[in-house]
Amino acid sequence: SGKGVSASLMMSHLHALINSLLSFDLPIIQLIHRANRLFCESTLSMNYATMVVGKAYPEGSLDICVAGHNPPLIFKDGNVIPISATGIPIGMFSDTDYGVENFFLEKGDALLLYTDGLTEASNNGAEYGEKRIMSQLANLGKLNSRELIKSLLSEYKNYTKGSEAADDLTLAVLKRL
Repeated sequence: SGKGVSASLMMSHLHALINSLLSFDLPIIQLIHRANRLFCESTLSMNYATMVVGKAYPEGSLDICVAGHNPPLIFKDGNVIPISATGIPIGMFSDTDYGVENFFLEKGDALLLYTDGLTEASNNGAEYGEKRIMSQLANLGKLNSRELIKSLLSEYKNYTKGSEAADDLTLAVLKRL
């Protein structure tokens, strides 16, 4: 929550918490529960963070938890499938329940992760929006990961031309080859 140095420090703290928990090789659901509890206990009550935590397996299975973050998008068989939140942002309540969704990625399927710097970018007050991303992904799904990100960023830059960025932007694509 927030921007600037305080938000950066909070995210560094969360990153360290999760990295320390990874060494226990916990299932995603336990990792999220522990990270949430530790984050609640070690930050101010008004601090929270949205995030997506997932684990991809070699055979194509994907476990994913969406803690209040923008919905990741799966491109599968020409369709774009948003993954809804399976819980609220971490850090809000220490006893929050989270869920984990399981998906199977076939060869050519892709998963797009992005921050709200993409969806909330605006042009004369009109937000870029999730529907625009979904439409773009449906048209570009056959590209490799690098080309897909390049095309998404190009469209983003064209849309926001002349507007100052109000937020940071992060994109990640996981594509099964």
